[in-house]
Amino acid sequence: AKDRFVVRGPWKLIYQPLRNGYLLRLFDTQRDPACTVDMGAEQPAIRDELWAILQEYLRHDGIVTTAPAVPAHA
Repeated sequence: AKDRFVVRGPWKLIYQPLRNGYLLRLFDTQRDPACTVDMGAEQPAIRDELWAILQEYLRHDGIVTTAPAVPAHA
């Protein structure tokens, strides 16, 4: 499976499917253009808003995201 992402303003949310769930990572591309610092824990409202948008695209592509999210490691 391949990664998917959605961008809104400076924010980029990446969905990475894994064998036991999936990983979500949120980046501020203005402050961190290399996307090295996951801001998901610090910006949960933005993460959740972008995740809702991305889930619509995933469902349209036939991808079901019922598996649990896997916590990102710092």
